[in-house]
Amino acid sequence: MVMNPHEAVKPPEDRQAEWKEVLADFDQHCHDVIKLEQNGFRTELPVRLLNADDKRRFMQDPIKPPAEFADGAGLHRFSEVFFNANHALALVEEGMWCGSLCGNWTWVVLARREGRWAMLPWVRTYAIS
Repeated sequence: MVMNPHEAVKPPEDRQAEWKEVLADFDQHCHDVIKLEQNGFRTELPVRLLNADDKRRFMQDPIKPPAEFADGAGLHRFSEVFFNANHALALVEEGMWCGSLCGNWTWVVLARREGRWAMLPWVRTYAIS
């Protein structure tokens, strides 16, 4: 599922200019394909990156995935991150498939303040099944 951030996210009037920069980045790069490397980033929780074959095997049986995936809480997916010009405002799509008709997808808008990212309550559309 793909939701259009032009419609799904509503920033306040005083942030419209920088939001337009984020949307311009999205429009320019939304079809780019990126590949993450396991040692290329750090997370607080363990992450296992799946290739296309792993993803297919995980999704074959949503009730009982293969044993190698038994400790997973679902299949999480993230888009590329899109930024405004000074990289102080960001947008990313986050989705989680938990089997059959179970899942959720949403945009996440983040603002950098004092070196840390904080989520903003601008998202007005999301999907849950």
